[in-house]
Amino acid sequence: MPNGFLLSRTLLNFQTDSEDLLAELSAVTRTPDGSLWLGSDEFITLERLTPMGDGVYGNHKTFHLKDFIELFY
Repeated sequence: MPNGFLLSRTLLNFQTDSEDLLAELSAVTRTPDGSLWLGSDEFITLERLTPMGDGVYGNHKTFHLKDFIELFY
């Protein structure tokens, strides 16, 4: 397998001091509008970052899954 190489860098600006959130992120996807959606199974949340330009994502918003579906703990 060939070695990977860096095409560009992306800055994810969560605008939070919570290191716990960053350590618990486990999935990411990008939607057609350019937003990044990151999943945290420990916090049971989705985190949205929107494109700010030049490889920077910000305008962080947290969505708690319990607000949308009934969860059984």
